[in-house]
Amino acid sequence: MDPQRWADAQHLFEEALARPLDERRAFVDDAAGDAELAALVHGLLAADAEEQAGASIASVVRDAVEEVAAAPKGAPQRLGPYKLVKVLGEGGMGTVYLAERDDDEFLQQVAVKIVRGLLHPERVRQFRTERQILAWLEHPNIARLFDGGTTADGTPYLVMEHVEGAPIDRYCDEAGLGVTGRLRLFLTVCDAVSHAHRSLIVHRDIKPSNIIVTADGIPKLLDFGIARLTQEGVTEGGPAPPSRMMTPFYASPEVVRGEQVTTAADVYALGVLLYELLTGTRPLRFTTMTSEEVERVVCHVDPNAPSAATLEPGEGDDAPEARAARRRLTPATLARRLSGDLDAIIALALHKDPAERYASVEALAADIRMHLARRPVAARPPTWTYVGWRFVVRHRWGVAVAAVLGLMVSAAAVVFSVQAARLAEERDRTARERDTAQQVLDFLTDLFEVSNPDATPNGSTVTARELLDRGADRIDTELAGQPVVQGRLLGTIGTVYGALGAYTRSAALLERALELRRATLGPDAPETATAMGDLAEAYRELARFDEAEALHRDALNLQRQNGAPPIAIATSLNNLGLTVNERGRHGEAEPLLREAIDIWRTTEGDDAEHVAVGLNNLAAVLRQQGRLADAVPLLEQAIDIRRRRGGSAHPGLALVLGHLGQVYNQQGELAKAEPLLVEALSIRQRVYGNDHPDTATARNNLASLLQDEGDLVRAESLYRAGLESLEKRLGKHHPDYAVQLNNLASLLEERGRYAEAERLYRESLAIRRASYGNEHAAVARVQHSLGRAQLALGRLPEAEANVREALAVRERALPPGHFEIGLGHALLGEILGVRGRQAEAQALLEQGLDEIRKAQGAQHPAVADCLLTLSTFFRRTHQPARALALAQEAVAIRTERLPARHWKRAAANLELGAVLLDLGRREDAATLLAPAATALASSLGAEDARAAQARALLAEASAS
Repeated sequence: MDPQRWADAQHLFEEALARPLDERRAFVDDAAGDAELAALVHGLLAADAEEQAGASIASVVRDAVEEVAAAPKGAPQRLGPYKLVKVLGEGGMGTVYLAERDDDEFLQQVAVKIVRGLLHPERVRQFRTERQILAWLEHPNIARLFDGGTTADGTPYLVMEHVEGAPIDRYCDEAGLGVTGRLRLFLTVCDAVSHAHRSLIVHRDIKPSNIIVTADGIPKLLDFGIARLTQEGVTEGGPAPPSRMMTPFYASPEVVRGEQVTTAADVYALGVLLYELLTGTRPLRFTTMTSEEVERVVCHVDPNAPSAATLEPGEGDDAPEARAARRRLTPATLARRLSGDLDAIIALALHKDPAERYASVEALAADIRMHLARRPVAARPPTWTYVGWRFVVRHRWGVAVAAVLGLMVSAAAVVFSVQAARLAEERDRTARERDTAQQVLDFLTDLFEVSNPDATPNGSTVTARELLDRGADRIDTELAGQPVVQGRLLGTIGTVYGALGAYTRSAALLERALELRRATLGPDAPETATAMGDLAEAYRELARFDEAEALHRDALNLQRQNGAPPIAIATSLNNLGLTVNERGRHGEAEPLLREAIDIWRTTEGDDAEHVAVGLNNLAAVLRQQGRLADAVPLLEQAIDIRRRRGGSAHPGLALVLGHLGQVYNQQGELAKAEPLLVEALSIRQRVYGNDHPDTATARNNLASLLQDEGDLVRAESLYRAGLESLEKRLGKHHPDYAVQLNNLASLLEERGRYAEAERLYRESLAIRRASYGNEHAAVARVQHSLGRAQLALGRLPEAEANVREALAVRERALPPGHFEIGLGHALLGEILGVRGRQAEAQALLEQGLDEIRKAQGAQHPAVADCLLTLSTFFRRTHQPARALALAQEAVAIRTERLPARHWKRAAANLELGAVLLDLGRREDAATLLAPAATALASSLGAEDARAAQARALLAEASAS
């Protein structure tokens, strides 16, 4: 941009600022002379009016010039897999487009925001870190952040949930909601904001245009945390420094002054929103939008009470009568409806001093609920007249009868006294809560100061994990004598450690949090029940299942006694079900999970995120019971919910994709399984990195598929990488480590490395016995495999003993007809056949084949395995005619289900060739054996016993 061009823009910008707000756009369009100059000036005006209040005009202009100078001349047509369809809106922070994903994976409409103001590479890096944190935020009333990237010129963009509907203020008017309806809708918004605050995320820009209500009345918060992403100077793991980005009408005094932004700023903005929803106007007005005027009004001018609010000329085109009518009231009635409780509630939320506002969004919402229940609110003094009147309003008929009979006067006085005492107690509790929240805030603010490069040696930055470590270490020393505050902070930090996969550290902190909450709040307090559930989940991740189950049961019982919200009870049911399932009691887990799903469906709807969680967990139980076909539709439904509500980049989607991929793999549907498992691993690597336990699980699942596809080299590499990662994060005694030991052992067994396989099976068995005891199906599974390796090594007595013990456990732990029981019968039959006990062997082999067919279907790969084992038995007992049909059926199944170059197809042809050779059909045998020998040598190595056997039989078939 040449100097003259900029001078023209600056001159026009300053002239426009001198004009009234409603005349500026037309003036600029007329005076600019060309669209590009007009666009530049409109951008400067938007920055000044909407987001840059409190900053000097010079800095605003400088930022805008940098942005416009670097901006691409035209919008891209496509970003990654997303095709841009049309512009949805523009603002100081960027341009929002409607976009469609059309990469043949799935169709999805999204909103893509191309963010301005992040030209520096370091700010782009920090933006990506914060974007990942926000991607974890999951709530049914928060529009999800799905994905993100950078444009060709390096400009960051965000991919968000596209929400169709109307801003909350317009929705309330068009739907004709009364005061009560607006309050209930506002409470839903409070719940969403509170959810984010519990995750230490502040919205920073709550206003009607950022809350869209869908046609079915569901509010969705947009741009959650985006202000944090786009403001200057964010460092990894730390809070935002004072932000210059704001909407002045909704900005709190501390935001306008450039002070630290906390959850109190969101409480203030919610107060403004509530004022506007109830009155139709905002509490504060500005004659100009200069920074001086904004700071003077926001920080020093007290608004009118909502009951006395009036519209200014030009602020709206409807009269007070119309405004009241939209709330189904006359103006006088509306004023009376707002006076008293609602005036006091909003005044407290809008207090200039953040320490004097509601201590949390939950406290604000609690007062609104008390008002709706016609109970005294904490925002008003508990005078006799107020408490008594609230009682009368709630119990008008009882009071009327008492007045007529003259018998209840003294009783009413007693009730009033009790009400006053209770309200005083509630006010004391609220004050304590406010003090606790302020102490927590002060601690976190001080802690996060270390993320400021100016406050650290050599200007270095601090990672999120380092912040957690420092915070955990400082709680004891800096908050000694404040057990309530310590308990809250320990619970929060402990939960975050759990999300990072640091389960041991998480459990240690959560144990202390529970101890403190029991001591300070009492063993029956709701917060104590929450702490019990959090600790139980940490124990479950650490495979401390006895302790996890006991805590989950205690927490659930306590929540039911306290009348906890249904969603909390459903969560406890779900977590208890998962723990019981881990312990092998699948039949007991199923009704717990079904009850949780029913509660979530009733309270949140069929498409809620929680429903997807429950469906996935129920499918896991059905899978453990061998009911794979029943699990598939549940997982497909869960994936559909996840994709529509959570997008393509959320770890919750990865969990369900991986689960369905595993089910398809177990069913032998390898082609269906592969894209699901690849996508699941990709998501987890992107969200968690390579060393998180969940990434290791996804890597293991993909390795298992590669093994089944015959790609043994790649599978082994993935297994070993997963073991290394899990050893670092969980240690060598965790059940997840045992799973990957078992899988690597099975691969080594397939490659003919039986001694290595046996050693790993023994390690895995020891871990599982220590974790689960002896009567668990997972223990039986690895003991079965150990016996199979010992059979290959010729150690038949040990093999038989292990397989018999594993079979006995399976018959006790699994439902009748489970395919693993069939596998046990078949393997025991094979061992007995080698030991020369032919009658027993044949009966067991045929029984196992029949059980596997019934459980898995006639075309399952496990059926082919058993057919080949039985064919070998008949061939070795000189019954080649009986063996022939079995071998041919096995070849047909493997040809149909496995890739062309799979070594198991060659192994099936090897068995069929051997049978044909025994039948004297040398030419037919040689036709099969020649390619089989080549394929086995290529896949397993020329020295492998099966490759050697194929060469020997081929030589015999080719001999004259």
